[in-house]
Amino acid sequence: MRRKAHTQIRLVSFYPIHMVKRHPIKKRRSHLNKEMAQGKVKQVKGNMKEEVGKLTGNKSQEIRGKAEHAAGKVQEDFGKVKQSINKATS
Repeated sequence: MRRKAHTQIRLVSFYPIHMVKRHPIKKRRSHLNKEMAQGKVKQVKGNMKEEVGKLTGNKSQEIRGKAEHAAGKVQEDFGKVKQSINKATS
């Protein structure tokens, strides 16, 4: 059996480096603000607690998970409203 030789790929530029057009780096705005990110985290934690409650048969943990998921959803929605207000005023 013959083994294939490993080939290396070299990136070759067709233009000298001083001729390459460079674009200024734009500062990207985050799509998620702090409230939205924290809301997503709460939703995930709530889902995890709810699933653990279902698996263990612990109804109170399942209810707490649902409540935390709902609180995370409210917090995320608040962040969306806050973001839209900031976008409208700027």
